[in-house]
Amino acid sequence: MNNIGNTFMLNSLIKQVLLDLGDLEDEYQEFHLQSTLVIYKLAAVFVAVANLAMLGIDSLFLNGQAELLLWMSVIRAMYTAFTLLSLVAVQRPNPSYARIESVTFVWIMITSIYFILFNFIRPNNHFTTSIDTLLVFGIYVLAPLRMNRLVTLTAGFSIGSVVVAFWVKTNMSLIDQGVMLGTHIFVQLIGLTSAVQIQSYRRTAFLAYRQERGARELALGMLRVDALTQSLSRQYFLEQAEREFERAKRYNHPLTILMMDLDLFKEINDKYGHKVGDAALQQFSRLVMEQKRTTDLFGRLGGEEFALMLPETDMDGAEETARRIQEIWAGTDIQTPVLIISSTVSIGVTAMLAHDTIFDDMLIRADEIMYRAKHGGRNRVEILR
Repeated sequence: MNNIGNTFMLNSLIKQVLLDLGDLEDEYQEFHLQSTLVIYKLAAVFVAVANLAMLGIDSLFLNGQAELLLWMSVIRAMYTAFTLLSLVAVQRPNPSYARIESVTFVWIMITSIYFILFNFIRPNNHFTTSIDTLLVFGIYVLAPLRMNRLVTLTAGFSIGSVVVAFWVKTNMSLIDQGVMLGTHIFVQLIGLTSAVQIQSYRRTAFLAYRQERGARELALGMLRVDALTQSLSRQYFLEQAEREFERAKRYNHPLTILMMDLDLFKEINDKYGHKVGDAALQQFSRLVMEQKRTTDLFGRLGGEEFALMLPETDMDGAEETARRIQEIWAGTDIQTPVLIISSTVSIGVTAMLAHDTIFDDMLIRADEIMYRAKHGGRNRVEILR
């Protein structure tokens, strides 16, 4: 129960010190995934190389103890193999932060135990505080772990090192023992402070990036979507339509377009006001979006003029779509706060022709056909096969 209470208090304290990301915590960890992976690789390789280099120091301490030196060499080789296997584990396809954190936690825990156990083979008067505190500080600064796990690992290692110094190496002087204890406490405080600063900076940077990305997406969305009708904006529609035209031209696939213009729209604005005109545009846009397929492109080209591109659709399919929109709109009541009115639409329909070289060729032709429908009496569908 005490351990559970201490863990809860630690987590609460950490949340007060660090910026709490709430539901964004997992996204934050995934955001730093690649840098976390690089740091882990560098640290693991460095420790593995340093571990093998320590064989030279072992030979000095164990001079004349060939059997013990052999066992120490085997243990160091096993630890190096364990480190390399940990590296392989974090580099498996599609690594996740949860996997990296779990592998890192186990690796650091084994490393800490490994360092403490090796203190037993050192002479009783051998002072290992410098190496021990370097490990503590390195864990705090480099380890890609949540703060509560960092504190648990480093505190456990420091306690283990102090226990060895006080109760195993009994011939160490009280001054040496005091210096060791004070050094561990000092490095714990410095390491914890550094880790908090580093993680706070990383969290702040993540939130700044996320806010910038949100603003960029909002701005991009405003450029892509017409604010009034929620159809595609003119520029974005033309860009996407050009790409669709090039694809259809390359693979010789059918492609058709409907150019639509609300009839007598200026009279609606003049007679009833722009709010009623806006309501008519919005309702017409909703109607077309309900009738179109997800693969179709629908945009507002300006004023009361709209275009609907139909990929993989021949003239018969385009004519059917155009007449359906024309008939439904003619029978639709436009609801406004003050009155109910009706409107009609003139539609020009054309397909991509063999001599068309750019999308504008289709667009200009569709516009001319649409005006032919207007001059023919409005509320019509005019077709050029």
